[in-house]
Amino acid sequence: MKRSLYIILTTILAFASVNAFGQEKKPVFKKYYWGTPYEEIQAGEYREGTFGPGTITFSDVVAGLECNVTYKLVNGRLNEVYIIFTNTHEIEEENGFYKDFEAVNEYLNLFYGQPLFCGPNWKTSEDVKKEEIDKAMLEGKVSFIGRWQSKTASVLHYLTARNLEFEHIVTIK
Repeated sequence: MKRSLYIILTTILAFASVNAFGQEKKPVFKKYYWGTPYEEIQAGEYREGTFGPGTITFSDVVAGLECNVTYKLVNGRLNEVYIIFTNTHEIEEENGFYKDFEAVNEYLNLFYGQPLFCGPNWKTSEDVKKEEIDKAMLEGKVSFIGRWQSKTASVLHYLTARNLEFEHIVTIK
């Protein structure tokens, strides 16, 4: 009898961890799910953070790159995630920012699967040398964008330059 009860409970617990579509429930970012309470996020991050109205921001490393991760909360629960990469490169360094974009794409591919699209947004028909992509971004000739869609999250990843400064951001909604 005890063995039967054990088998039944184990089966119920196994099915409870799987959603109606037969997929295991996956977090939307790191170990957090939509609706994760403020206190759980605060306790789960092991560093000092900045706490604002409806947001928590931590310095972090994502895909091997330094960044600030902001968790946006609605009614004290996780609703959106913003990742702003803070690393810098010398313009003489061959495509440092573009290489960072590619590294984050690999990370996002592992977490969310293949993107709906990912690549350059050319704003010119001029030829750009492959080794001068970062310079072309600073000149406003190109930006890069990727978009992922899963059952639980919509992800936008972009790299652009404005006012001679690079912006490298991921939003998860």
